[in-house]
Order: sequence, then structure tokens, then C-alpha cells
Amino acid sequence: MSSDNVKVFMPGVYARHYTDEYTNSYDTITIQLIAGGDEYNVIERTRFEKVTDNGKMQPGYSIQKWTGSYDDRNKSLWLQQAGRAIRFNPAKKELITGTQPYKKL
Repeated sequence: MSSDNVKVFMPGVYARHYTDEYTNSYDTITIQLIAGGDEYNVIERTRFEKVTDNGKMQPGYSIQKWTGSYDDRNKSLWLQQAGRAIRFNPAKKELITGTQPYKKL
């Protein structure tokens, strides 16, 4: 078993809810270790409702898939295709990407 608490913590499902005057969004990120290495499958699912010009909510969905490489030095997951890193805070049971944290389920 690895002594790297971030690496041990990473696999799983994370969720967040975001809302503002224009959008109501529910996001999940699933991270799975690819057997035999430091590569991970990352799937982001989003369900959102956007306010249209007439004030009604229009639903939408998106799914994005990436492969990530674990960076031992920075304790983060680098998503080459997305050009960004995902950070983790095991003490708070959080994944951080962008400005909003996701909670581990």
C-alpha cells in the first residue's frame, strides 16, 4: 500500500452543486486508477439548467473524459487533454479544480 495519502485518497466519486443568477449546475467527477501505473481515467458529468432570455430554465447535459497522470512532486493529477491539474485535500475530503471544491461521496 502506498504511503502517499493523496494517491490513496484520489480514486472515487466527487460532487458539487453550483448556482448563480444564470445557472443551476450539478457536477460529478469520477476517478479510477488504470491498472499497472500512475494513470487515471477521469469522467466529468454535468447537468445544468440555464436561464433563457424569457426567464425559463433550459436543461443541458455534458460528459467529458480524460486520462490523467499523477504528479508525485505536486501531489496532483495532470489532465493533459484539458491542460489543467486537479488537486486534492484528503483532510477535507475534497477535490479542487477551478474555484469550486468537490466533496468526495
